[in-house]
Amino acid sequence: MGLKVMLKPHLELAEDTTKRRYQIGRDFREDDWRIWFASYEGFIKHYALFAEKKGVEQLCVGTELSATEARATEWRHIINEVRNHYSGSLTYSANFDRAGNITWWDALDYIGVNAYYPLTDLDSPCLAELKKAWRPYVAGLRRLAVEWQKPVLFTEIGYRSADGANKRPWAWTEKRPVDLGEQADAYRATFESVFEKSWLAGIYWWVWEVDAGQGGPGDDFYTPCGKPAEDILRFWYKAPSDEDDISRF
Repeated sequence: MGLKVMLKPHLELAEDTTKRRYQIGRDFREDDWRIWFASYEGFIKHYALFAEKKGVEQLCVGTELSATEARATEWRHIINEVRNHYSGSLTYSANFDRAGNITWWDALDYIGVNAYYPLTDLDSPCLAELKKAWRPYVAGLRRLAVEWQKPVLFTEIGYRSADGANKRPWAWTEKRPVDLGEQADAYRATFESVFEKSWLAGIYWWVWEVDAGQGGPGDDFYTPCGKPAEDILRFWYKAPSDEDDISRF
């Protein structure tokens, strides 16, 4: 179908579902770190070998493992081991508030950011207010790209079609009324703020569901499918409209 793929493994905690991946390592002793990184090396090498075998174009070596990121020596070892088994490009997916703290971006091909930046404190901001909120984040991302001489890749970004979703874009469990317009405006503000910047390598949007029935005007979740935000995506990526012949894809 002409699609290219980034393989992006996520960790979840099977034995303690009250904690999230960014908390892994917060209470580790030194012996725990050795055990964990040895285990993680085996885990990510498995996916590196898989990606190489299947011709996957891009691999993300880790996702939102915030409490581990200060362990630069261990992460550099992991990246070197992955490169011994995989020939595609590499990134790491840092949470938006952590990307500036990582000291090993030089070992990767892209600075990966999960860009769920809080935008305004308004439930129904206008497009101009959303774009204004992006300005300091754009400046910070540019500084990061210049500092490391690496392009920035939004390894994840998305907005629910819900009232006030721009305030805490990561908050997927909050109960909010459907607001298709806010989602579309948040998509448009993102594109107009960053898409043509020379330091931006690309954007991975969260999320287009595998189930084609997901989405539509009554849905308050992240998918743009069947919503005005889908038209924003089509415009910026120059995708054909429903009336166009898309059989070639």
